[in-house]
Amino acid sequence: MCCFRLTAHLLCAVAAVLVLHVHAAHAQSDPPAQAPPAGDQASTIEVERIINASLEDVWRVWTTTHGMSDVLGVPVNIDLRIGGPFEIHFSPTAPEGSRGSEGCKVLSFLPQRMLSFSWNAPPEFPAVRNGDRKTTVVVLFESIDSDRTRVRLHHLDWPTVAEAGSAAAEWQGTHEYFARAWPRFLGIVADYFDVRNESRRPARTDSKDGWCYLFVGFSRPDLLETMTADEKQILSDHFMYLKDLTAQGVVIVAGPCTDGKGPGIVIFEAPDEASAAELMNEDPAVKHGLFKAELHPMRLSLVRDRD
Repeated sequence: MCCFRLTAHLLCAVAAVLVLHVHAAHAQSDPPAQAPPAGDQASTIEVERIINASLEDVWRVWTTTHGMSDVLGVPVNIDLRIGGPFEIHFSPTAPEGSRGSEGCKVLSFLPQRMLSFSWNAPPEFPAVRNGDRKTTVVVLFESIDSDRTRVRLHHLDWPTVAEAGSAAAEWQGTHEYFARAWPRFLGIVADYFDVRNESRRPARTDSKDGWCYLFVGFSRPDLLETMTADEKQILSDHFMYLKDLTAQGVVIVAGPCTDGKGPGIVIFEAPDEASAAELMNEDPAVKHGLFKAELHPMRLSLVRDRD
């Protein structure tokens, strides 16, 4: 049964994407996003990634609130129906209206084959974000075998320079932003499934001597509300840095206090103070001065699944 309804405009868009899907069938598994265009018409951003998970599990992540929230660790509101919300609050403590993909909607879907949704711009591009026009994201899913799924993402419906008018520079900036962001986004999804596989997670030691560093301040009081594109990239690098260390069995737990008052914390294992300090100082958010951090020794008296 068909589970979607499309406008003529979107039918054309999806048809174009399906053509791209066929031509890309023998491409490399993980090509980079296309570079921003030099011409009048912005090109479709295309990203492909092979995920080490079943088609059913990957589909669940993209189409359910719980699935996407598990991956990203932020508030999500996804309702898989035509016109249902597709909202991810990447910056949940930012002012309302500036938290993420607020107002974006599910446009169409074919179960475990295709999902499309409208998409907005980051808050640093207000003319685009607050304008009437949204872009479209189409995600194609293909089962390779029972444990691997190919995901192809196409970000399209970019305006021409003439259509963009006075907001042309912001539209170009938005295109460049997502040409960088979507490969990282699919990387986070891939890493989520790699880490979830407990057989790949190295066992931690039984030592009860650990370390923690606390995020005790920001580079400026309104950092979360006024982050630039570069600062958001650093924050994304910070997340991936800690995610990789968690996958390696070094980090035990990490996260912020969600009331905005308490500090963020990273609890981890290190052989000595010098190694612990190096790990903290290499955190991109600390290294580039976004977060102020303090290092403390810690006694790991009780740890779930160990004690």
